Amino acid sequence: MTHLSPVVPTVSGANRPNGLGFHLARQLAQLPDSLVFAAVRNPPTATQLAALASERDNVIVVKLDVTSEADAQEAAKMVKERAGKVDVLIPCAGSLPSPPVVAEFPQRC
Repeated sequence: MTHLSPVVPTVSGANRPNGLGFHLARQLAQLPDSLVFAAVRNPPTATQLAALASERDNVIVVKLDVTSEADAQEAAKMVKERAGKVDVLIPCAGSLPSPPVVAEFPQRC
């Protein structure tokens, strides 16, 4: 029987439970033979991601502020040591301020 190596996706911006990165990491973790690296700026505040990682042994939380070269080097080192590769990198890191009000409508009685 041939054993295939796991599919290794790395998802940045996986800290917000209502965000795309978190949902992608959660879905990818359900794939058979996957090893998901979920990258977040501040791991101690990513409590729901930590809960996911404790439920699934194929989710690894990685500290990564995408604006930090040092974080990028450390994250790459961790992924290389644990998996030896990245099959797909999914960049979801970023933030948006509250959207501006485009128009205000008067209330109707």
